Amino acid sequence: MFKFLTDISGFNRAFTADVPIAKETKITKGQIVKIVSNKAEARIPGPYLGVANETHTGEYDAFNPRNNGELINVVISPRAVYAVEAPVLEFKTVGANETKAVSPAFVVYTTTDFVGGSLIFLSKGPTSGNTDKPGEIRQITAYDVPTRTLTLTEGGIIGVDDKYAYIPPIGFRKLELNTTCTKIILTEAVGDFTITGYNLDTAEIHVICRNNLIN
Repeated sequence: MFKFLTDISGFNRAFTADVPIAKETKITKGQIVKIVSNKAEARIPGPYLGVANETHTGEYDAFNPRNNGELINVVISPRAVYAVEAPVLEFKTVGANETKAVSPAFVVYTTTDFVGGSLIFLSKGPTSGNTDKPGEIRQITAYDVPTRTLTLTEGGIIGVDDKYAYIPPIGFRKLELNTTCTKIILTEAVGDFTITGYNLDTAEIHVICRNNLIN
């Protein structure tokens, strides 16, 4: 889910507004929303209005009439910076100590898309003997385009199905929204989001949306 951090204009309070929503529509706080037929929905593609600032279950609740009301509060600051879970790389090839084959197969990625970024270890595959500890950080020092191979700082031997959170370099733009509007995923083309920063302790990236309904 997306969390408001700040605004790149320097105004650190989120600008929110109540916008129309169908009574039966379900949206969870932190989802990216757009406007469809003048009503809020969590769906792709953009342009996007902002991030839901409350949950709208679409079901009757005597203690919270907004759960299936006709309005939902949304952060609509067009230059807002949001924190969100970093995208995940899952490795399908066993690699030597420093060089690993990357998956999925980013055919059109360039050296600058990876070098300077970081990998944060999340979990091992069933047969992996990786000695990296959860939360351990490996820097990316090189990327070979023809073989789609990453070179990392020293650490454990990456095994099949090992998962790492990927923290791209600042300014990275090949980021898109997933189909449930809850996470950022990697894309081979320039997407709707740009990374402005990150938090290595929480494995989160900080992003702005460049495809806004309100500019």
